[in-house]
Amino acid sequence: MKTSNLLITLCLLLLQVTAFAQNTQSETQLVKSIASERVAEITAKSSLQSKVHVYQAGTSNYASVAQRNVSSRPNGAFIEQVGVLNRAAVTQQGAGNSISATQVGTRNSYTGDLDGVGNSSTVVQKGAFNEVNQRVHGRQLDYTLIQIGNNNTINQVETSSNSKPYKVVQQGNNMNIRIEQSNVGLPPAAGAKK
Repeated sequence: MKTSNLLITLCLLLLQVTAFAQNTQSETQLVKSIASERVAEITAKSSLQSKVHVYQAGTSNYASVAQRNVSSRPNGAFIEQVGVLNRAAVTQQGAGNSISATQVGTRNSYTGDLDGVGNSSTVVQKGAFNEVNQRVHGRQLDYTLIQIGNNNTINQVETSSNSKPYKVVQQGNNMNIRIEQSNVGLPPAAGAKK
């Protein structure tokens, strides 16, 4: 009897470990798939004025990117951080700019500030206690915000008119999301042609 109970317990444990591993693999593949699709899409814009690629692994890393275009050539920022307590801050002004940020780990934060016309951002976070704070201002904006894990937060304030459809996904427990939208009293966006 003790042997059969032990065998049943081991089988259940093995099934739980296998299920967790499969779930983790599918989430990791989702993050990689979305990030690689977005990077390919952004990189296809061969006329980028400047491209910034940041890859950081470890604990307490900080990446800060500020891009402003005054010509018709857009900018692209690509950030990938893996680890704990990593922070990324991106500011872009102008037209046609793109951001792709991926953070895998715990207690990571992303802050974005986009201002202009036709700008896009994709932020993907996988892990627990991660946070996205993004402000978008302008016209014809395109963004995707994805969080997979527990106890994550998304705060976005959008002051724009005529935005494209956007995607926001949160998978996990104890998630918090706040999106504010307004198009009242917009001054001309940076990079707008009159």
